[in-house]
Amino acid sequence: MIEVKNLIKNYGEGDVVTRVLRGIDLTIPAGQFVAIMGKSGAGKSTLMYQMSLLDQPTSGSVILDNVVTDGFDEKKRTTFRLKKLGYIFQDYALLPELNAVENVEVPLLMLGLTNAEAREKASRGLEAVGLGHRLHNRPSQLSGGEQQRVSIARAIAQKPDILFADEPTASLDSVSSEDVIKVMRDLHAKGQTIVMVTHEPEYAAFAERVITLEDGQVVSDKLQTARTIA
Repeated sequence: MIEVKNLIKNYGEGDVVTRVLRGIDLTIPAGQFVAIMGKSGAGKSTLMYQMSLLDQPTSGSVILDNVVTDGFDEKKRTTFRLKKLGYIFQDYALLPELNAVENVEVPLLMLGLTNAEAREKASRGLEAVGLGHRLHNRPSQLSGGEQQRVSIARAIAQKPDILFADEPTASLDSVSSEDVIKVMRDLHAKGQTIVMVTHEPEYAAFAERVITLEDGQVVSDKLQTARTIA
């Protein structure tokens, strides 16, 4: 589902260049739940941003679902993201003036769905994450864990091929974190491909594969028996 070849990402130019990713190669098959770990500054989020087409690498190749994305202009990248990829961010990235179902509808409307179609899909997405009773609440009326579950519903509403999550539990307490991880585990059990960046080993334990970065390079890549939530 994801193939990365000799991925390099530098910031700056001339004599002031920061090398963040230093020639990464990896393959992630469809249906796998992968956690990317490493210390602050190791390149975790940068790698995810290149793989998810939110940023462009300095050099190297990103192939998603057998599609070579090198050379995509911004229009193609945006269209591909909308149709194929879902995103969960640490800060939820919800629009405060919209209620839960309206927030989930946004990418669906951008895909060209009618208002009725978007409302139906958004409502189903919120029900899938246990928020069918919160459709009309705005973010300010929801807990942190509930807001993150709204962002998950938004990410999965169009049934993405790949779900990317950047530190999805970093702003949450332990109970809300486990709620969010349980939703992700349930999605994975249904076949969803998930790539999660985290610095928290207790949540990486729920993935079936852990890739560890150090100084922009892969230093460990291990399969594991994923922890389950009762």
